[in-house]
Amino acid sequence: MTGAETARPDGLDRALQELARAASHGDRLAALADVMREAARLARSGPGRLPLIERCEAEVEVRVTLSRALSALLRESSSLGMLAEGGLPNDRGLLPEAFDRLTRRLLPRANDQSDLAHTLASLLRAGSVYQRLDDIPVEALERLFVCLDKAGLDVRPLRDAAHEALLLLATRVAALGLTEAMRARTDELAVRASPFHLLLARTQALVDELEAGESGPALDAWRACAAGVRDACAGVHKNLERAGVSLDLVFAIDFIEAALLRMEQLAAVFVAAGRQQGAQAAARLWLDLERARRDEGSLRALFRQNGRLLAKRVIERAGETGEHYIAVTRAEYAALVASAAGGGLLTTLTAAIKLLIHTLGIPLFVSGLMASLNYAVSFVAIQHLGCTLATKQPAMTAATLADIMQRVGPERIEELVTHVARIVRSQLAAALANVALVAAGAWGFAALWRLTTGRPFLDEHDVEYVLESLHPGHSLTIFYAAWTGVLLWASSLIGGAIENWAVYRGLPQAIAEHRLGRRFGAERMRRLARFVERNLSGWGVNVSLGFLLGMSPALGSFLGLPLDVRHVTLTTGMLALALCALPGGGLSDPRLSMPVIGIAVIFVLNLSVSFGLALWVALRARDVQAADKRAFGRALLRRMLRSPLEFVLPPRDSRTEGASLQ
Repeated sequence: MTGAETARPDGLDRALQELARAASHGDRLAALADVMREAARLARSGPGRLPLIERCEAEVEVRVTLSRALSALLRESSSLGMLAEGGLPNDRGLLPEAFDRLTRRLLPRANDQSDLAHTLASLLRAGSVYQRLDDIPVEALERLFVCLDKAGLDVRPLRDAAHEALLLLATRVAALGLTEAMRARTDELAVRASPFHLLLARTQALVDELEAGESGPALDAWRACAAGVRDACAGVHKNLERAGVSLDLVFAIDFIEAALLRMEQLAAVFVAAGRQQGAQAAARLWLDLERARRDEGSLRALFRQNGRLLAKRVIERAGETGEHYIAVTRAEYAALVASAAGGGLLTTLTAAIKLLIHTLGIPLFVSGLMASLNYAVSFVAIQHLGCTLATKQPAMTAATLADIMQRVGPERIEELVTHVARIVRSQLAAALANVALVAAGAWGFAALWRLTTGRPFLDEHDVEYVLESLHPGHSLTIFYAAWTGVLLWASSLIGGAIENWAVYRGLPQAIAEHRLGRRFGAERMRRLARFVERNLSGWGVNVSLGFLLGMSPALGSFLGLPLDVRHVTLTTGMLALALCALPGGGLSDPRLSMPVIGIAVIFVLNLSVSFGLALWVALRARDVQAADKRAFGRALLRRMLRSPLEFVLPPRDSRTEGASLQ
């Protein structure tokens, strides 16, 4: 060995000697931090080395020193917060919690030595190797806990805190489970028979049994009650899908499930049969607590958790809306094309009004407001006339696909691929029909305008503006098209949230039962309620999309950001109107080629960005596993290479695609 290598153990020896001499809480913490630093330094000298654990197993004096120091640490610190709250979901809200975590990172924070969680966090920071304890094998932690137990580690303060944590967690679970919103969505309405109410008594009996050093009937009764709580939460979940999703209820269910798991982990440590099993249960609990400690300060973990909750809130009902955008048979395919053709013709007038608003030269905010109203009225008219605008399809069909992925599972992956083929060809057909008919409608509109007024709809300056704005190289068309895809996706979330809000609060039922029924008739009010329920989501999507598209340029100008929009159907109509103002219809104009390429880019980005974002959110909401996603991607690629036409046209007999999805 070199001199440096032989000197390294001396540092750990000196740190352990200081720990043995430490008489106060502060001295013990400083000495333990030195022990962690020296152990981490030694661990870096070779892969897989765990010098502190190895020294505890080999030397009685080392494990006795550590055991005495940790026993004193447990007596002098409170571990209730760590066991009962650490890593469990919080109800403070996304923004307040994010601000608090950010300030904790940026500002110095006093170390609360009376809190075991803060104390352990400071010790773990002292040794970089031990800062992520989940990198250490659970078997190694088991060995450490066995050594400390043999050396007489006094876990009575930790055991008492665990008993208190069980009671505290049971109280919080019962309080959440017995709220009016939860009771209204469970099958058992009697409070005294509710598993949430019974959990308090069962937990108290379990704690009494554990304090008496026994484990038997009370543990079995508690486990049965916990199973009843989980069944009740599952029932609430089913009712949420049918009656609307509340973020508060989703949080409550998440907390209840996490709290029950923590209670099971705590009980497992004290009912384990034998030292080895107890050490194993303690090691697993410790690793979970360490992961929770790390995530408590992580902004990424916060946004990941809340993002999943928000996704569940707005996606649960979106899959139903997407079904009518998917054509299976050739008859449905033809109907979809006809519907999209109507949408394209109606968008012609929308594009013409948009260009008229641009030529007025009015203030940007007023221009944005007028454009928003133009878009919103047009989109709502398309909805009520039974027509289709292709760019609204992806966000809805993505939710449907994610729902089917969760329902069908990886064992029927080919059926999922068949469904994707249906989605792709449906969206292509609708988009192409939109583009073709809006162009044809623009030509007809321009001809009628020239015949009526004797002049072209647009002058040379406006034509130049349209051609230049669609040039993919001379403008930010690529970015604007992608941004429009984001807005298309955002409008689907808004529409889903509005529908969910209305259903959760029983708005259709309230309309049907309104006192105006005495004047206008109860049946009319029921028809109005059905009409609102059927169209509310579409209204939310269309009106929000109109204002997102119309006000985005005004907001971008106010903020100094490039936030213009490029919607494929609208821009196609604008380009066709501009070409009609040129001699010979503009088809021979050398400037035409780049705007046409720009339209193609907009086509691809509008659909792909909105579908990709919607699918990502839907997969998060449905908790689809990564392995299922990879298997699905491989199967999709194989089908595209083997049968590319299936993604363009439906077969003559839809049964040849395979079994339909049930």
